[in-house]
Amino acid sequence: MKSPIETRTFYYALVCYFVQVLSKVVSKKIIPKFDTLTVKQQEVWFNKTVSTFHAVVMFSRAFYYWTSINLEYQLYEQVSLYEAITIDIMMGYLIYDTIYELAMNPKLDIPTLFHHVIGFVSHYLTRSLDNGSASFYR
Repeated sequence: MKSPIETRTFYYALVCYFVQVLSKVVSKKIIPKFDTLTVKQQEVWFNKTVSTFHAVVMFSRAFYYWTSINLEYQLYEQVSLYEAITIDIMMGYLIYDTIYELAMNPKLDIPTLFHHVIGFVSHYLTRSLDNGSASFYR
């Protein structure tokens, strides 16, 4: 049986893919001249839709955390459940976007891939070691 880390991370990666598919369906229906874009431009649009969705999710979670949960702005020794879920969401997005980058870009974007791998590893270590203060960048 998989741990909650892998399960939530995998599910959020699937949510990102679902948003991409939904963007393909909705964009073609509500944007009259969408079909005039090249295939590459459309793929960039779909990926930016997922990126924007993810940014809104992460901003909302961070805003709620700092205004409703951690009002004293304290760093704790262990990762709370809310923080853990937020980190798992971030890792899911990194997996989705890494797969997208590898599948859609014939020329590897090494800095972006490096950023994704290092981000994933640091978030995974934070979660697996349950180190609360490691989840914040100083």
